[in-house]
Amino acid sequence: MEAPRCNCLMHFMAVVSSCLFSPALAITSKGWVSEDYFVPDFVAPQLTPPQYLIISSPKLGKIVYTPLRNFKSQTGRTYALIDSGLAEPRGIALDRERGALYVADPGAGRIYRYRLIVTDPGNPRKMQLATDGVQVTIAEGVQANWVAADISGDVFYSDPISKTVNRIPAMTISMLCDGEGLANDLQFVSEKQLEAASLVEAEQELSDENLQPPSTSGSMKIYTVYEGKVNPRVSVPAGLASDGLHLYWANGVNAKSAGSVVRGMVKPKQVQRTGKGGGAPMFPAMLLANNTDAAYGVAKSSNMVLYSSNQSGVGSVYGIMDGTKHVTRFVSTLAQPRGMVWDGDQTVYVADQAAHAVWSFPVGRVVNSAPITRSVALHGAFGVALLSQLDPGYLAAVEAGAMGLHGGVALRPILLALLAAATFCSLFRHEHSM
Repeated sequence: MEAPRCNCLMHFMAVVSSCLFSPALAITSKGWVSEDYFVPDFVAPQLTPPQYLIISSPKLGKIVYTPLRNFKSQTGRTYALIDSGLAEPRGIALDRERGALYVADPGAGRIYRYRLIVTDPGNPRKMQLATDGVQVTIAEGVQANWVAADISGDVFYSDPISKTVNRIPAMTISMLCDGEGLANDLQFVSEKQLEAASLVEAEQELSDENLQPPSTSGSMKIYTVYEGKVNPRVSVPAGLASDGLHLYWANGVNAKSAGSVVRGMVKPKQVQRTGKGGGAPMFPAMLLANNTDAAYGVAKSSNMVLYSSNQSGVGSVYGIMDGTKHVTRFVSTLAQPRGMVWDGDQTVYVADQAAHAVWSFPVGRVVNSAPITRSVALHGAFGVALLSQLDPGYLAAVEAGAMGLHGGVALRPILLALLAAATFCSLFRHEHSM
Protein backbone atom coordinates (compact mmCIF):
# COMPACT_ATOMS: atom_id res chain seq x y z
CA MET A 1 0.00 0.00 0.00
CA GLU A 2 3.07 2.32 -0.13
CA ALA A 3 2.66 3.24 -3.80
CA PRO A 4 -0.72 4.95 -3.41
CA ARG A 5 0.50 7.02 -0.46
CA CYS A 6 3.63 7.98 -2.42
CA ASN A 7 1.46 9.03 -5.38
CA CYS A 8 -0.78 11.09 -3.13
CA LEU A 9 2.29 12.79 -1.61
CA MET A 10 3.65 13.57 -5.07
CA HIS A 11 0.31 15.06 -6.16
CA PHE A 12 0.17 17.15 -2.98
CA MET A 13 3.68 18.51 -3.53
CA ALA A 14 2.83 19.32 -7.15
CA VAL A 15 -0.24 21.32 -6.07
CA VAL A 16 1.71 23.17 -3.38
CA SER A 17 4.53 24.05 -5.80
CA SER A 18 2.08 25.27 -8.42
CA CYS A 19 0.37 27.47 -5.84
CA LEU A 20 3.69 28.93 -4.70
CA PHE A 21 5.32 29.54 -8.06
CA SER A 22 2.59 29.66 -10.69
CA PRO A 23 1.95 33.16 -12.08
CA ALA A 24 -1.77 32.44 -12.02
CA LEU A 25 -1.71 32.09 -8.23
CA ALA A 26 1.34 34.08 -7.18
CA ILE A 27 1.21 34.21 -3.39
CA THR A 28 3.98 36.33 -1.87
CA SER A 29 4.88 37.65 1.53
CA LYS A 30 2.91 40.80 0.67
CA GLY A 31 -0.29 38.71 0.75
CA TRP A 32 -1.86 39.47 -2.63
CA VAL A 33 -3.27 37.33 -5.47
CA SER A 34 -2.87 38.30 -9.10
CA GLU A 35 -5.92 39.57 -10.96
CA ASP A 36 -5.90 36.67 -13.43
CA TYR A 37 -6.64 34.03 -10.79
CA PHE A 38 -8.50 30.91 -11.89
CA VAL A 39 -12.27 30.70 -11.37
CA PRO A 40 -13.50 27.08 -11.48
CA ASP A 41 -16.29 26.25 -13.93
CA PHE A 42 -18.68 23.79 -12.30
CA VAL A 43 -20.37 21.38 -14.72
CA ALA A 44 -23.55 19.47 -13.84
CA PRO A 45 -22.98 15.71 -13.66
CA GLN A 46 -24.42 13.49 -16.38
CA LEU A 47 -27.76 12.29 -14.97
CA THR A 48 -28.72 10.11 -17.94
CA PRO A 49 -26.86 7.70 -20.22
CA PRO A 50 -25.90 9.07 -23.65
CA GLN A 51 -29.10 9.50 -25.67
CA TYR A 52 -30.26 10.68 -29.08
CA LEU A 53 -33.61 12.42 -29.49
CA ILE A 54 -35.05 11.82 -32.98
CA ILE A 55 -37.72 14.21 -34.33
CA SER A 56 -39.87 14.41 -37.44
CA SER A 57 -41.12 17.58 -39.12
CA PRO A 58 -43.81 17.23 -41.83
CA LYS A 59 -43.38 20.92 -42.63
CA LEU A 60 -39.68 20.51 -43.35
CA GLY A 61 -40.09 17.04 -44.85
CA LYS A 62 -37.23 15.51 -42.89
CA ILE A 63 -36.10 13.63 -39.78
CA VAL A 64 -33.45 15.13 -37.51
CA TYR A 65 -31.71 14.20 -34.27
CA THR A 66 -29.86 15.84 -31.41
CA PRO A 67 -27.63 14.36 -28.67
CA LEU A 68 -29.10 14.83 -25.19
CA ARG A 69 -27.51 15.68 -21.88
CA ASN A 70 -29.73 15.89 -18.81
CA PHE A 71 -32.95 16.07 -20.86
CA LYS A 72 -31.77 18.94 -23.10
CA SER A 73 -29.94 19.11 -26.39
CA GLN A 74 -26.22 18.90 -25.72
CA THR A 75 -25.43 21.28 -28.58
CA GLY A 76 -28.61 23.34 -28.78
CA ARG A 77 -29.18 22.36 -32.42
CA THR A 78 -30.45 19.48 -34.57
CA TYR A 79 -28.68 17.46 -37.24
CA ALA A 80 -30.11 15.87 -40.38
CA LEU A 81 -30.81 12.16 -40.13
CA ILE A 82 -33.07 11.73 -43.19
CA ASP A 83 -33.32 14.83 -45.38
CA SER A 84 -34.47 13.33 -48.69
CA GLY A 85 -36.93 10.75 -49.96
CA LEU A 86 -39.77 11.84 -47.65
CA ALA A 87 -42.90 13.82 -48.49
CA GLU A 88 -44.63 14.45 -45.15
CA PRO A 89 -43.06 12.46 -42.30
CA ARG A 90 -45.28 12.47 -39.23
CA GLY A 91 -45.32 9.66 -36.70
CA ILE A 92 -42.02 7.88 -36.05
CA ALA A 93 -41.18 4.85 -33.94
CA LEU A 94 -37.91 3.23 -32.93
CA ASP A 95 -37.46 -0.49 -32.39
CA ARG A 96 -35.13 -0.09 -29.44
CA GLU A 97 -34.28 -3.79 -29.51
CA ARG A 98 -33.02 -3.83 -33.11
CA GLY A 99 -32.13 -0.24 -33.95
CA ALA A 100 -34.74 0.13 -36.73
CA LEU A 101 -36.54 3.43 -37.31
CA TYR A 102 -40.07 3.49 -38.79
CA VAL A 103 -41.58 6.57 -40.42
CA ALA A 104 -45.25 7.13 -41.29
CA ASP A 105 -45.42 9.32 -44.41
CA PRO A 106 -49.07 10.04 -45.34
CA GLY A 107 -47.91 12.37 -48.10
CA ALA A 108 -46.39 9.38 -49.89
CA GLY A 109 -49.03 6.92 -48.65
CA ARG A 110 -46.29 4.69 -47.21
CA ILE A 111 -44.52 3.52 -44.07
CA TYR A 112 -40.74 3.29 -44.32
CA ARG A 113 -38.10 1.40 -42.38
CA TYR A 114 -34.50 2.58 -41.91
CA ARG A 115 -31.57 0.98 -40.12
CA LEU A 116 -29.72 3.27 -37.70
CA ILE A 117 -25.95 3.32 -37.40
CA VAL A 118 -23.71 5.01 -34.84
CA THR A 119 -20.23 6.14 -35.87
CA ASP A 120 -17.24 6.84 -33.60
CA PRO A 121 -18.96 5.44 -30.47
CA GLY A 122 -15.73 5.64 -28.46
CA ASN A 123 -15.39 9.40 -29.02
CA PRO A 124 -18.33 11.37 -27.56
CA ARG A 125 -17.23 14.54 -29.36
CA LYS A 126 -17.28 12.89 -32.79
CA MET A 127 -20.07 10.34 -32.26
CA GLN A 128 -22.84 10.71 -34.87
CA LEU A 129 -26.16 9.10 -35.69
CA ALA A 130 -27.02 8.15 -39.28
CA THR A 131 -28.88 5.55 -41.35
CA ASP A 132 -27.47 2.94 -43.66
CA GLY A 133 -29.08 4.83 -46.56
CA VAL A 134 -31.55 2.05 -47.40
CA GLN A 135 -35.24 2.98 -47.41
CA VAL A 136 -37.50 -0.09 -47.21
CA THR A 137 -41.24 0.35 -47.80
CA ILE A 138 -43.15 -1.91 -45.39
CA ALA A 139 -46.66 -0.64 -46.21
CA GLU A 140 -48.00 1.06 -49.33
CA GLY A 141 -51.32 2.71 -50.16
CA VAL A 142 -52.03 3.62 -46.52
CA GLN A 143 -52.68 7.01 -44.96
CA ALA A 144 -50.84 6.39 -41.72
CA ASN A 145 -50.12 9.41 -39.53
CA TRP A 146 -48.93 7.38 -36.55
CA VAL A 147 -46.75 4.33 -36.08
CA ALA A 148 -45.45 2.28 -33.14
CA ALA A 149 -43.09 -0.67 -32.61
CA ASP A 150 -42.98 -3.20 -29.78
CA ILE A 151 -40.36 -5.45 -28.22
CA SER A 152 -41.18 -8.37 -30.53
CA GLY A 153 -40.44 -6.34 -33.67
CA ASP A 154 -44.08 -5.95 -34.74
CA VAL A 155 -45.09 -2.56 -36.12
CA PHE A 156 -48.50 -0.93 -35.62
CA TYR A 157 -50.12 1.95 -37.44
CA SER A 158 -53.47 3.74 -37.50
CA ASP A 159 -55.24 4.79 -40.69
CA PRO A 160 -57.69 7.70 -40.20
CA ILE A 161 -59.25 7.19 -43.65
CA SER A 162 -60.11 3.51 -43.28
CA LYS A 163 -60.52 4.01 -39.50
CA THR A 164 -58.40 0.98 -38.67
CA VAL A 165 -55.68 -0.07 -36.21
CA ASN A 166 -53.25 -2.44 -37.92
CA ARG A 167 -50.33 -4.76 -37.14
CA ILE A 168 -47.44 -5.64 -39.46
CA PRO A 169 -45.74 -8.79 -38.11
CA ALA A 170 -41.99 -8.81 -37.59
CA MET A 171 -41.69 -11.75 -40.00
CA THR A 172 -43.33 -9.75 -42.78
CA ILE A 173 -40.95 -6.84 -42.17
CA SER A 174 -37.95 -9.18 -42.19
CA MET A 175 -39.01 -10.68 -45.52
CA LEU A 176 -39.49 -7.23 -47.06
CA CYS A 177 -36.05 -6.14 -45.86
CA ASP A 178 -34.52 -9.31 -47.33
CA GLY A 179 -36.09 -8.59 -50.71
CA GLU A 180 -38.45 -11.58 -50.60
CA GLY A 181 -41.45 -9.49 -51.59
CA LEU A 182 -42.79 -5.99 -52.12
CA ALA A 183 -45.08 -3.87 -49.98
CA ASN A 184 -47.80 -3.85 -52.63
CA ASP A 185 -47.88 -7.67 -52.43
CA LEU A 186 -49.06 -7.61 -48.81
CA GLN A 187 -52.50 -9.08 -48.09
CA PHE A 188 -54.79 -7.39 -45.59
CA VAL A 189 -56.60 -9.61 -43.08
CA SER A 190 -59.65 -7.79 -41.69
CA GLU A 191 -60.92 -7.86 -38.13
CA LYS A 192 -63.91 -9.90 -39.29
CA GLN A 193 -61.61 -12.56 -40.73
CA LEU A 194 -59.56 -12.64 -37.53
CA GLU A 195 -62.74 -12.90 -35.45
CA ALA A 196 -64.07 -15.74 -37.61
CA ALA A 197 -60.78 -17.62 -37.20
CA SER A 198 -60.87 -17.09 -33.43
CA LEU A 199 -64.47 -18.34 -33.20
CA VAL A 200 -63.62 -21.49 -35.17
CA GLU A 201 -60.61 -22.15 -32.95
CA ALA A 202 -62.74 -21.68 -29.83
CA GLU A 203 -65.45 -24.03 -31.11
CA GLN A 204 -62.79 -26.58 -32.04
CA GLU A 205 -61.43 -26.54 -28.49
CA LEU A 206 -64.94 -27.08 -27.07
CA SER A 207 -66.03 -29.82 -29.49
CA ASP A 208 -62.69 -31.50 -30.18
CA GLU A 209 -63.60 -31.42 -33.87
CA ASN A 210 -61.02 -30.76 -36.54
CA LEU A 211 -62.55 -27.63 -38.05
CA GLN A 212 -60.74 -25.57 -40.66
CA PRO A 213 -60.53 -21.89 -39.70
CA PRO A 214 -60.24 -19.24 -42.41
CA SER A 215 -56.62 -18.74 -43.41
CA THR A 216 -55.19 -15.79 -41.50
CA SER A 217 -51.66 -17.05 -40.98
CA GLY A 218 -48.74 -17.27 -43.32
CA SER A 219 -46.33 -14.73 -44.68
CA MET A 220 -46.65 -11.23 -46.10
CA LYS A 221 -49.81 -10.11 -44.33
CA ILE A 222 -51.07 -7.00 -42.53
CA TYR A 223 -53.61 -7.66 -39.78
CA THR A 224 -56.40 -5.15 -39.17
CA VAL A 225 -56.95 -5.93 -35.51
CA TYR A 226 -59.47 -3.18 -34.76
CA GLU A 227 -61.66 -1.30 -37.22
CA GLY A 228 -64.25 1.41 -36.78
CA LYS A 229 -67.04 -0.17 -38.79
CA VAL A 230 -67.42 -3.01 -36.27
CA ASN A 231 -65.80 -1.66 -33.10
CA PRO A 232 -67.24 1.30 -31.15
CA ARG A 233 -63.85 2.00 -29.53
CA VAL A 234 -62.42 3.10 -32.89
CA SER A 235 -63.54 6.43 -34.35
CA VAL A 236 -60.60 8.10 -36.10
CA PRO A 237 -57.57 6.41 -34.53
CA ALA A 238 -54.46 8.50 -33.87
CA GLY A 239 -51.31 7.75 -31.83
CA LEU A 240 -50.41 4.24 -30.69
CA ALA A 241 -48.17 2.46 -28.20
CA SER A 242 -47.59 -1.16 -27.23
CA ASP A 243 -46.02 -2.93 -24.27
CA GLY A 244 -45.75 -6.21 -26.18
CA LEU A 245 -49.01 -7.63 -24.82
CA HIS A 246 -51.45 -4.73 -24.97
CA LEU A 247 -52.07 -2.19 -27.71
CA TYR A 248 -53.06 1.37 -26.81
CA TRP A 249 -54.47 3.97 -29.18
CA ALA A 250 -55.97 7.45 -29.07
CA ASN A 251 -59.00 8.68 -31.00
CA GLY A 252 -58.71 11.99 -32.83
CA VAL A 253 -62.48 12.46 -33.25
CA ASN A 254 -65.45 11.70 -30.95
CA ALA A 255 -63.07 10.73 -28.17
CA LYS A 256 -65.67 11.27 -25.44
CA SER A 257 -67.74 8.53 -27.03
CA ALA A 258 -65.10 6.17 -28.42
CA GLY A 259 -62.46 6.98 -25.80
CA SER A 260 -59.60 9.44 -25.53
CA VAL A 261 -57.31 6.45 -25.01
CA VAL A 262 -58.26 2.79 -25.41
CA ARG A 263 -56.56 -0.51 -24.59
CA GLY A 264 -56.81 -3.65 -26.69
CA MET A 265 -54.64 -6.69 -27.30
CA VAL A 266 -51.73 -7.03 -29.71
CA LYS A 267 -53.08 -10.43 -30.81
CA PRO A 268 -56.71 -10.57 -29.68
CA LYS A 269 -58.34 -14.00 -29.43
CA GLN A 270 -61.49 -13.60 -27.35
CA VAL A 271 -64.47 -12.41 -29.39
CA GLN A 272 -67.23 -10.30 -27.90
CA ARG A 273 -70.52 -11.43 -29.38
CA THR A 274 -72.12 -8.01 -29.81
CA GLY A 275 -70.39 -5.16 -31.55
CA LYS A 276 -71.51 -1.95 -33.20
CA GLY A 277 -75.22 -2.17 -34.00
CA GLY A 278 -75.80 -4.87 -31.40
CA GLY A 279 -75.24 -7.81 -33.73
CA ALA A 280 -71.79 -8.18 -35.25
CA PRO A 281 -69.05 -9.77 -33.12
CA MET A 282 -65.91 -7.80 -32.33
CA PHE A 283 -62.68 -7.98 -30.40
CA PRO A 284 -63.18 -6.34 -26.98
CA ALA A 285 -61.33 -3.11 -26.16
CA MET A 286 -61.30 -1.24 -22.86
CA LEU A 287 -61.98 2.47 -22.57
CA LEU A 288 -59.32 3.92 -20.25
CA ALA A 289 -60.29 7.61 -20.35
CA ASN A 290 -62.73 9.83 -22.25
CA ASN A 291 -62.11 13.26 -20.75
CA THR A 292 -61.24 14.99 -24.03
CA ASP A 293 -62.92 15.54 -27.38
CA ALA A 294 -59.79 14.42 -29.21
CA ALA A 295 -56.42 12.87 -28.40
CA TYR A 296 -53.26 12.50 -30.46
CA GLY A 297 -49.94 11.07 -29.25
CA VAL A 298 -49.69 8.11 -26.88
CA ALA A 299 -46.80 6.91 -24.71
CA LYS A 300 -46.66 3.89 -22.40
CA SER A 301 -44.41 3.89 -19.34
CA SER A 302 -43.89 1.02 -16.92
CA ASN A 303 -47.05 1.87 -14.95
CA MET A 304 -48.91 4.55 -16.87
CA VAL A 305 -50.48 5.52 -20.20
CA LEU A 306 -50.00 9.12 -21.32
CA TYR A 307 -51.77 10.95 -24.16
CA SER A 308 -51.71 14.45 -25.64
CA SER A 309 -54.73 16.61 -26.43
CA ASN A 310 -55.98 20.08 -27.29
CA GLN A 311 -59.00 21.64 -25.62
CA SER A 312 -60.16 25.25 -25.94
CA GLY A 313 -56.85 26.25 -27.49
CA VAL A 314 -54.78 24.73 -24.68
CA GLY A 315 -52.46 21.79 -25.23
CA SER A 316 -52.19 19.25 -22.43
CA VAL A 317 -50.70 15.87 -21.62
CA TYR A 318 -52.73 13.53 -19.44
CA GLY A 319 -51.76 10.32 -17.71
CA ILE A 320 -53.67 7.43 -16.20
CA MET A 321 -52.09 4.85 -13.91
CA ASP A 322 -52.48 1.18 -14.77
CA GLY A 323 -55.47 -0.35 -13.00
CA THR A 324 -57.07 2.99 -12.08
CA LYS A 325 -59.50 5.45 -13.65
CA HIS A 326 -57.97 8.61 -12.18
CA VAL A 327 -56.67 11.00 -14.85
CA THR A 328 -53.79 13.36 -14.03
CA ARG A 329 -53.07 16.48 -16.07
CA PHE A 330 -49.29 16.45 -16.13
CA VAL A 331 -48.82 19.40 -18.50
CA SER A 332 -51.25 22.18 -19.46
CA THR A 333 -49.02 24.88 -20.97
CA LEU A 334 -48.44 23.53 -24.49
CA ALA A 335 -49.76 24.84 -27.81
CA GLN A 336 -50.28 21.78 -30.05
CA PRO A 337 -48.78 18.64 -28.45
CA ARG A 338 -48.48 15.63 -30.72
CA GLY A 339 -45.99 12.74 -30.55
CA MET A 340 -44.58 11.48 -27.26
CA VAL A 341 -41.97 9.00 -26.10
CA TRP A 342 -40.99 7.58 -22.70
CA ASP A 343 -37.26 7.39 -21.97
CA GLY A 344 -37.51 4.08 -20.08
CA ASP A 345 -36.99 5.77 -16.70
CA GLN A 346 -38.88 8.78 -15.34
CA THR A 347 -39.10 11.25 -18.22
CA VAL A 348 -41.42 11.77 -21.20
CA TYR A 349 -40.66 13.89 -24.26
CA VAL A 350 -43.48 15.57 -26.20
CA ALA A 351 -43.36 17.37 -29.55
CA ASP A 352 -45.25 20.67 -29.74
CA GLN A 353 -46.02 21.32 -33.40
CA ALA A 354 -47.28 24.89 -33.02
CA ALA A 355 -44.56 25.95 -30.55
CA HIS A 356 -41.87 24.38 -32.81
CA ALA A 357 -40.17 22.61 -29.92
CA VAL A 358 -39.80 19.37 -28.00
CA TRP A 359 -40.35 19.47 -24.25
CA SER A 360 -39.57 17.03 -21.45
CA PHE A 361 -41.28 16.53 -18.11
CA PRO A 362 -40.93 14.07 -15.21
CA VAL A 363 -43.42 11.23 -14.65
CA GLY A 364 -41.77 9.61 -11.64
CA ARG A 365 -44.49 11.09 -9.44
CA VAL A 366 -48.17 11.61 -10.25
CA VAL A 367 -48.56 15.39 -10.01
CA ASN A 368 -50.60 18.00 -11.79
CA SER A 369 -48.69 20.72 -13.66
CA ALA A 370 -45.30 18.98 -13.64
CA PRO A 371 -42.30 21.20 -14.51
CA ILE A 372 -41.38 21.15 -18.20
CA THR A 373 -38.02 21.72 -19.86
CA ARG A 374 -37.47 22.80 -23.44
CA SER A 375 -35.22 20.11 -24.91
CA VAL A 376 -34.68 21.47 -28.42
CA ALA A 377 -36.33 23.64 -31.07
CA LEU A 378 -37.52 22.35 -34.47
CA HIS A 379 -39.95 23.96 -36.88
CA GLY A 380 -43.18 21.93 -36.97
CA ALA A 381 -41.97 19.15 -34.64
CA PHE A 382 -44.45 16.26 -34.77
CA GLY A 383 -43.09 12.80 -33.96
CA VAL A 384 -40.40 11.84 -31.44
CA ALA A 385 -38.32 8.75 -30.73
CA LEU A 386 -35.39 8.08 -28.41
CA LEU A 387 -32.24 5.96 -28.70
CA SER A 388 -30.31 5.36 -25.46
CA GLN A 389 -26.91 3.77 -24.92
CA LEU A 390 -28.70 1.29 -22.65
CA ASP A 391 -30.90 0.02 -25.51
CA PRO A 392 -29.96 -3.23 -27.26
CA GLY A 393 -30.70 -1.33 -30.47
CA TYR A 394 -27.85 1.05 -29.67
CA LEU A 395 -25.36 -1.80 -29.75
CA ALA A 396 -26.92 -2.99 -33.01
CA ALA A 397 -26.50 0.54 -34.46
CA VAL A 398 -22.88 0.71 -33.28
CA GLU A 399 -22.15 -2.70 -34.76
CA ALA A 400 -23.82 -1.71 -38.04
CA GLY A 401 -21.62 1.40 -38.22
CA ALA A 402 -18.48 -0.58 -37.41
CA MET A 403 -19.26 -3.27 -39.99
CA GLY A 404 -19.76 -0.59 -42.60
CA LEU A 405 -16.31 0.80 -41.83
CA HIS A 406 -14.53 -2.55 -41.55
CA GLY A 407 -16.08 -4.54 -44.37
CA GLY A 408 -18.45 -6.70 -42.32
CA VAL A 409 -15.90 -8.00 -39.79
CA ALA A 410 -17.59 -9.37 -36.66
CA LEU A 411 -16.76 -6.80 -34.00
CA ARG A 412 -19.38 -7.49 -31.33
CA PRO A 413 -16.89 -8.60 -28.60
CA ILE A 414 -14.75 -5.51 -29.21
CA LEU A 415 -17.80 -3.24 -29.21
CA LEU A 416 -19.07 -4.73 -25.96
CA ALA A 417 -15.70 -4.03 -24.37
CA LEU A 418 -15.65 -0.45 -25.70
CA LEU A 419 -19.19 0.25 -24.48
CA ALA A 420 -18.37 -1.21 -21.06
CA ALA A 421 -15.28 1.03 -20.86
CA ALA A 422 -17.29 4.07 -21.94
CA THR A 423 -19.97 3.35 -19.32
CA PHE A 424 -17.29 2.94 -16.62
CA CYS A 425 -15.67 6.25 -17.57
CA SER A 426 -19.06 7.98 -17.49
CA LEU A 427 -19.76 6.62 -14.00
CA PHE A 428 -16.24 7.53 -12.86
CA ARG A 429 -16.69 11.14 -14.01
CA HIS A 430 -20.10 11.27 -12.33
CA GLU A 431 -18.71 10.06 -8.99
CA HIS A 432 -15.84 12.54 -9.04
CA SER A 433 -18.03 15.49 -10.06
CA MET A 434 -20.22 15.19 -6.98
